[in-house]
Amino acid sequence: MIILFLFNYKKIFSIFSLPQTYKIENHYERVFIKRDGVILFNEDIVYSPYEGKVKYFYRDGDKVKKNSLVALITSNEGEFKFYSNSVGIFSLKFDELDFKNEISFDLKSLKEKLNKFKILHDGDMIKIGDPIFKIIDNLYSFVIFENDETLKNFLNSDIVYLKNIENGEIFKGEIVEKGEFIKVKFNKFIEYYLDERIYPFEILIYEGDLIKIKDSFIKNNGFDIKGDFKTRFISIEKFKFIKSGDYFIFPKIDENKPLFDLLGKEIIK
Repeated sequence: MIILFLFNYKKIFSIFSLPQTYKIENHYERVFIKRDGVILFNEDIVYSPYEGKVKYFYRDGDKVKKNSLVALITSNEGEFKFYSNSVGIFSLKFDELDFKNEISFDLKSLKEKLNKFKILHDGDMIKIGDPIFKIIDNLYSFVIFENDETLKNFLNSDIVYLKNIENGEIFKGEIVEKGEFIKVKFNKFIEYYLDERIYPFEILIYEGDLIKIKDSFIKNNGFDIKGDFKTRFISIEKFKFIKSGDYFIFPKIDENKPLFDLLGKEIIK
């Protein structure tokens, strides 16, 4: 009996122990959620009207001024010079998004395609109609997010704040389109997003009073409130919440007011 107890004391103790509880408390916090975003540049792509060998006077990623001599194509008909039509970042990388006018795709299916660039080099043979280079506007760009349920519920303003994963700095963006996708215009850290198309962002989804409940206390889309003589089940189906890590987060909005009336109560696990 003693040996059996020693090997099973945790199970035996848990059976006879009191149920765990979690107090409903008010917190003031910023809530970020991580989402993949697709970068869309404001860019000017230059195509070749000639066939021949190309020579470049700038490297990929260099900043160029307007009317700078950036490329030269040598063909059987002679040499043809190309100048930049605008100020920006000189780029020799191309993928299928460079030639799309509309966003109508599944982000997941694009992850492999979009990060496989066609990169041009000095001495490459260029055909008629091929892109030669592009100038990316370094003053502003766009990022596209899938408009999921959480974003629909909590992004109610045209202004959104994004956290740069590289350095943790928070910067402001402007929502310019909203539908199946959310298109956000931003004007910082554009140089960070030149090497790939899909990046993880942290989006500030809510700042203010909120209630956090550990997911281990949620069962059957709700939780049990401890009463004086009996428990009461509270369904969360009508509340608006954010799932983040090990917590269900309920911001202080009109839909969640009944939950805030329960401050100080204890949830039974």
